[in-house]
Amino acid sequence: TNAAALVVGPQGLAFDARRHVLYVASTADNAIFTVLHPLEVTSSNGTGTVFARNDGHLNGPLSLALAPNGHLLVTNGDAILPNAPPPPFNLILEYQPTGTFVAQLPIDNTGIAGGAFGLAIGSTSDHNQILAAVDDNSNSLIEWTIKKTK
Repeated sequence: TNAAALVVGPQGLAFDARRHVLYVASTADNAIFTVLHPLEVTSSNGTGTVFARNDGHLNGPLSLALAPNGHLLVTNGDAILPNAPPPPFNLILEYQPTGTFVAQLPIDNTGIAGGAFGLAIGSTSDHNQILAAVDDNSNSLIEWTIKKTK
């Protein structure tokens, strides 16, 4: 249990249907796990395989989303190290399918921990993608358009 967090444990899920991988964010472990071929699992095989853990970027991972390029997007809940930046607070992190960190995007620059919460990706009528993130500090939804490249 952590006083800075509402819930500490498994949080976000993202499924990569092309690679048959289920990603699970575990706030308490400050990690993301993978479960291979989850549609074929009939009993528990434990927590899965570590995808990323305590890598200097994760800080209480919450929400997960799969980007159009196959990369995993992660929001940090800032629950593990609430008073010890770095990393900066309120980030969306990007990882390659190999677990290699790519980039980070701040969604809130207030300096107040715990702003990055929900995360989703959807399509527009012109076949672009929208990345949406919840900023709990400002009680707002932030959207970015991911333009389709040719």
